[in-house]
Amino acid sequence: MNRLQDWMLYSAILFLHFQLLHAISCPVGWHYFDGSCFFVEFNDKTCLKAQQDCSKHGAHLAKLNSQKRIDYFKAKNVRYIWIGLHKHVSTNTWRWHNENTAATFTRWDVADEQPDNREDVCINARYLDKWHDQNGEHKSNSVCEKPVCKCRRK
Repeated sequence: MNRLQDWMLYSAILFLHFQLLHAISCPVGWHYFDGSCFFVEFNDKTCLKAQQDCSKHGAHLAKLNSQKRIDYFKAKNVRYIWIGLHKHVSTNTWRWHNENTAATFTRWDVADEQPDNREDVCINARYLDKWHDQNGEHKSNSVCEKPVCKCRRK
């Protein structure tokens, strides 16, 4: 083998090694992607119920903060989900769960004049890239997200 082939083989082994380490860090039934563990829930529920169910697992509704994440979930046939975007009332900005800065990546459905900026709002991602604010009674699927455990064993 030449140096390029050696490097490519080494890179592939290293990539698989890190993927395996991350997969081991996710609970059973969860999937590793982009630095987090994700659990797709295909049962329709209200936004509040989806948030509560994620919290029971130490997680929150997923952040779709990049096109890469949208493409990942589209490949898994995820279409309509609650996402972890909320309106910060005092600053009138949209923020992802547990973040203190305004969201810089959004996919509002401008054809439907979204967002409506209502008070009782949860964000539903239709086909993942057409975001709508919905009232709390609407039911949809959800995706929970939690960071990969970076625990050190003693």
